[in-house]
Amino acid sequence: MKRKIKYGTIAGVCALGMIGLNSCLKMDEAYDLEKDIDMTVTMGGNLTIPGSSTEKMKLKDLLDMEEDGVVVANEITGDYSIVQEGEKNSTTVQVPEVTVDMTGGFEGVEFGFNVPQLPVIDENSFVEETFDEVIRINVSQNDITSDIRQLNNAVTNCVRTYLVFSKIGYLADLELMEDFSIEFPNYITVESEDANWTANGNRLTLTKAGGLEVTATTRVKFQITKVDFVGTDAVFTPGNYENGVIALGGEIRLNGKIKATARNTQGGDMTLKVDVESESMNIESVEAIVDPKVDIEIKPIKLNDMPDFLTENEVMLDLTDPRVFITLSNPSPLAVELSGTLIARKTDKEDKMVNIPVITVPDNNTEFKICINQIKDGLEGDINYVKVEGLSSIIENIPEEIEMTEVKTQVVQEPVTINLGEEFTVETDYRIDTPLMFGPRTTINYSEAIDGWDADLEDAEFSCIEASMVVINEIPLGISLTADAIDKEGNKLSNVTVDMNANVKSGSMGNPTSQEVVFSVTTSDGNIKGLDGIKLYIKANASENTSSVALNENQSIQITDLKLSLKGGITMDLN
Repeated sequence: MKRKIKYGTIAGVCALGMIGLNSCLKMDEAYDLEKDIDMTVTMGGNLTIPGSSTEKMKLKDLLDMEEDGVVVANEITGDYSIVQEGEKNSTTVQVPEVTVDMTGGFEGVEFGFNVPQLPVIDENSFVEETFDEVIRINVSQNDITSDIRQLNNAVTNCVRTYLVFSKIGYLADLELMEDFSIEFPNYITVESEDANWTANGNRLTLTKAGGLEVTATTRVKFQITKVDFVGTDAVFTPGNYENGVIALGGEIRLNGKIKATARNTQGGDMTLKVDVESESMNIESVEAIVDPKVDIEIKPIKLNDMPDFLTENEVMLDLTDPRVFITLSNPSPLAVELSGTLIARKTDKEDKMVNIPVITVPDNNTEFKICINQIKDGLEGDINYVKVEGLSSIIENIPEEIEMTEVKTQVVQEPVTINLGEEFTVETDYRIDTPLMFGPRTTINYSEAIDGWDADLEDAEFSCIEASMVVINEIPLGISLTADAIDKEGNKLSNVTVDMNANVKSGSMGNPTSQEVVFSVTTSDGNIKGLDGIKLYIKANASENTSSVALNENQSIQITDLKLSLKGGITMDLN
């Protein structure tokens, strides 16, 4: 006959032996025995089954693991780990655009000169004057974003920006002579958008051969492309709540020769006006210290489908190398400092937490991997290990969820170059990947009923079973076993004693331990009746010697030299 026996324990093998003995004593159903024959059989003396052995029973066959559970075996090594993926999250980082109003920000200059009376108009009817004047700059813009804390320089783009030359009077034709120059303050870099002028740093020079005629309004388009705010007349004053101020000061110096060619002989006064017109200056990028809000959220990880032997309330796990992985994608030019608190929650248990120290996430990084652990610090391969003392304490009673809370983020306060208004998406991914390696504080208390014997033993009466065997253990856990006899309702049989006090030392693959185990099942009432199995109480513990060895699906327990003895014989009712 076939009997499904759970081989989860040493005693399960013993049970198999006892039921096998019982099965051997059953009569073949092919015999046609008369109903009135008394088929009660008593076999006296001590009945002994000779020594036998089992095959190696691997953990992958012994442990009742869910296929989609949290505890998984590595496909290559076979090591078991608690693995649970979190939920990805993303946030955007941006330093807002800045626009400086330039209207009315320049104080133009007027240059007056006299065209003398002339007897005749000929090729010599002109005068030359030296022009050496300044345009004063007085630009101010408040409400600058508080995300900018220190401004070193800015790349700019000015809207509708011109040098405007205006001639007042019609007594003469007016020209700016070649090499006429316009020198801006040293903090300004300019570019010419007029073919008659050439730019070099902060200077515009008239390069048109023969000079440039000035009409009633002559406009020279140019561009301010960069502003330097360090040690100059360009000042940035940071503020809070978007009330920083940008102020531009200093002078634009105009220098060169102007030529006035008389139109008649009368002579008289003329005026040349020079000014700067600009609508606005857009700051496109800055070299600055910035502090935009980085709102990183890491959602809780739920630990579902854990095997029972890890989740019982009496279980205390001293995990040697718990690991929480955080992967961040930070394409922005801003290094970010991250810290927080890991908190573990379990029903009917007090929340447990550990603080995560400040972690610096570098800029321009698409996959920055952090491993929060309790063993090591520093970069190893492409993983940045962050040591957190006592990390295992939050997982010692396997929680239902783990969450990183009170996440604090701040941009590292050092100068960076960043495009204003550009959005950068920071992504976070979060998972637990903790090998099942146990330290010496580990205690796993687990019970397992090995039952279903009643169908085989219901017609049997006996008073004592003694069993002995040798247990060969490759599992890195020591095991202590005690047991109670139970009936088919799972209740303890008060008159039956299971004398089991077995201690099997921990081992490892390639270095197993070997331990002889002896136990007995006895009664004080003459015969054992109604025995449906035993309830096994398993207490597993670890040691320093095996704290670096993970549970592995290929580790095994093997029973050798199994011997069973029925003391005082057995009575079978085969009617």
